[in-house]
Amino acid sequence: MSTNESITDKVSKSAAALAARQVFSFGISLTGGVLLARILTPEEFGIYAIVAFFFGFIKLFGDIGLAPSLVRQEHEPTQKEYSAIFTVQQIMILASVIVFWIIAPWLVKIYGIAEIYKWLFRIVALALVLVSFMVIPQVQLERAIVFQKIAFVEVIQGVAFNVVAVSLAWYGFGAFSLGWGMIAHTLAGVILINIINPWHLTLNFDFKIVKEHLNFGLPFQATRIVSNINAALNPVLIGLLFGMTSTGYIEWAIIIIGYLQKPLFLMRRVLFPSFSKLRKNKIKLTEAVNYIYVLSGFIFFGLVALLVGLAPDIVNIIYTNKWIAALPILYLLIIAAAFNPMSITNHALADALGWAKTILYVNVVRCLFFWLAAYIAITITGSFLAYGYALILAEFLQIVIYYLLKKELPNLQIINGQGIFVASAAGTIIFIKLLAKHFIINGFFSLAVALIVGGAVYIAFILLLYKIYKRLMTENIIGHTFIFVRNRFQNKISVGMKTEKS
Repeated sequence: MSTNESITDKVSKSAAALAARQVFSFGISLTGGVLLARILTPEEFGIYAIVAFFFGFIKLFGDIGLAPSLVRQEHEPTQKEYSAIFTVQQIMILASVIVFWIIAPWLVKIYGIAEIYKWLFRIVALALVLVSFMVIPQVQLERAIVFQKIAFVEVIQGVAFNVVAVSLAWYGFGAFSLGWGMIAHTLAGVILINIINPWHLTLNFDFKIVKEHLNFGLPFQATRIVSNINAALNPVLIGLLFGMTSTGYIEWAIIIIGYLQKPLFLMRRVLFPSFSKLRKNKIKLTEAVNYIYVLSGFIFFGLVALLVGLAPDIVNIIYTNKWIAALPILYLLIIAAAFNPMSITNHALADALGWAKTILYVNVVRCLFFWLAAYIAITITGSFLAYGYALILAEFLQIVIYYLLKKELPNLQIINGQGIFVASAAGTIIFIKLLAKHFIINGFFSLAVALIVGGAVYIAFILLLYKIYKRLMTENIIGHTFIFVRNRFQNKISVGMKTEKS
């Protein structure tokens, strides 16, 4: 068996495991998210959004991109390398936690929220310390492309977060319920991943080793920091200008969009190490990327069609009408998210190719443009909806990254891979809206029926347009992708049956 075939087998196995286990995880997260949205107020969601943002932002300074550098390097890291990276991370995380603890009263003051919430910031800061003990075991599993075990850990983490958060919210802990949920989430991950993949924890400060990883790590992490500056627009600027309720509406919409993006982010977990191993074989790498364009477009735009077509009914029936005011921002974020099936794949590819500096430069431009667009939109609209308008404009810059990658891999084909699914989603939305004029959706059963019908219509549109597509296109990427998926599935069943017989 060739190296490429081995990688393909590992990727297929990991992707299947991630998909299977994350279906359960998604169900837990969705249930927990719905219950939290029904129990908590938009204002409490807004407070948590601010705390979670500062947690994520400060967390970035505890890594400086060293872990992704370990994932990407060609040779297996030594115990000495792992220890050196771990030691530096502990020093930086400790410094970050101290900063977070000190600035908590100041953050509460500038946002004008109750002083007691300084302890929410400090509770969440404790999770930073716990996270650091997950890094090395997770790097080792990612390098081996053994995402089955990572998926299991993340499922348990999701259960821990939602059980704790929903239980405490029910008993009136408000935004604090989400903070303690984060602690439960992190603690469960630390314990499990170190049981599943234990490593010899040692401290070893070796700046020479760290320095070797900074060439890739610093630009890589700087890109993440820039992305977090983009994310700051809601909790920082919107929170200060329009208050916690508006911040809560945006945070709720971001969570809903997150459900659509979940399959794509699962793919990305596998893509970075997989593309890294294929990067020297440009033909195989291009083929793999085009396949991912197809699969991500098929999944994502199908979910978009159902959400857009049934959004008012979903909100009323599942989340209650207190979130109806957030529908306009939800629609705007869905439009912005239309670039995700392309951008998530492209970022994984660019990282695998070692384009950390290039991606950093593009993201710096995007960040500046996003904030400028937001300032102009806020001036014109005087509304928190400015966040959505600015995000749509900023996402167009993802096209730049695509064309830069296309110079390296000329046979990348995004339109060929996703055009049918965009058109099918548009047709499905129109069909659902027309159908809604004649049928009333007034409960969970009728909503479930509408979702099933919508899904069937989406598939029907795809089959119809695919017939036209085959006649017009010289290269049938969509057909090749689904044949590949079918063959991998059949091979897996065949191997399983042989193993069972033997």
